[in-house]
Amino acid sequence: MKKKSNYRLDKEKADEMLNNILDTCNLPPTSDTLETDMLIHSLQRRKIFVFKIIAIFFLIVAVISPLFFKADPSFMLINSSKTVVVASHMLYEDCFVMTLSGDADFENIYAKKNDGALVYPDQADSSSGVVILPYNGDALNIYIPTKSGECIQAVLNETK
Repeated sequence: MKKKSNYRLDKEKADEMLNNILDTCNLPPTSDTLETDMLIHSLQRRKIFVFKIIAIFFLIVAVISPLFFKADPSFMLINSSKTVVVASHMLYEDCFVMTLSGDADFENIYAKKNDGALVYPDQADSSSGVVILPYNGDALNIYIPTKSGECIQAVLNETK
């Protein structure tokens, strides 16, 4: 095996050689020393490396984040209306609360279980738009009639 040679050059001679090369190329001599130029180059390489690490981190976070933020598939509208909007909904242990806006007919809102049993809201307040349905974990088909005669169907899936 051949041993690699280590070349060493005095910094003053290296600066002199750099200025000679610049003079030969008809460029003005540099006021910076070769050591300063090498230090700046080294810092730029470190900065690029740090930015690469940061970019890789954000890429990994972007790829993994859908695993932590899942959509709520337990509630979905089958058919919707422009006149009634489900502004918000929240599922609790014993009830399902939704806030409606628009021209919903609050007196005739009901839900149907899979076995055909009807469930009526414990509360249906037209002034606040809040509808509270009792819930025991079974799937519910929620029917929201409008004052114009349409009927919106929403499905709350089983959560047991």
